[in-house]
Amino acid sequence: MTSSAAALLTAVVLTLLGAVGIFIGVLWRRWGYTFAPLFRVVGVVLAALGVWLVLDQANELTTWGAITRWPSVDGVILTSRVAGDRAIHPEIVYQYTVADTTYRDSTGFDTPSFGGKSVKEDESEAIVAMFPSGAKVRVHYDPQAPARSRLRVSPDWSIYGKIGLGGVLLGLGFFLIVAARSKAR
Repeated sequence: MTSSAAALLTAVVLTLLGAVGIFIGVLWRRWGYTFAPLFRVVGVVLAALGVWLVLDQANELTTWGAITRWPSVDGVILTSRVAGDRAIHPEIVYQYTVADTTYRDSTGFDTPSFGGKSVKEDESEAIVAMFPSGAKVRVHYDPQAPARSRLRVSPDWSIYGKIGLGGVLLGLGFFLIVAARSKAR
């Protein structure tokens, strides 16, 4: 992701969070006593969703932790291209050998699911340029299933974003629960 795309995404998210906060504040100020039970229910739902999101993504990080310990071998890129008309993504096909058995695998690398077509094309082209056809690469493979492999062994950026969103939902949920309780008194 380019720095300008990240800055734009950050600005949009912060603006939306601010708008939601203002909306909740106005509702709370005008109808807090009337809607305290509803706010409590919404708070519980948001808190539960936040906990689920954080725990689910923490499990993903644990899986990635195991992947980072996979052994690696030398491999070669067979084809490297930008694929897809609507869901544009890089398509990298590579080959590697483990214990005298040759495997062929491919990866699309996760490109951002936000942004316009040009953002996805630019990101895909940058990844394809990093892995040109014929290039030698280091391939990390699953020792229990060598046909399963990765070129990159770092978690996707989206995992951290989902953990952050889960934390925000959890915090907002707790705020609504506590605020509804104090308004009901």
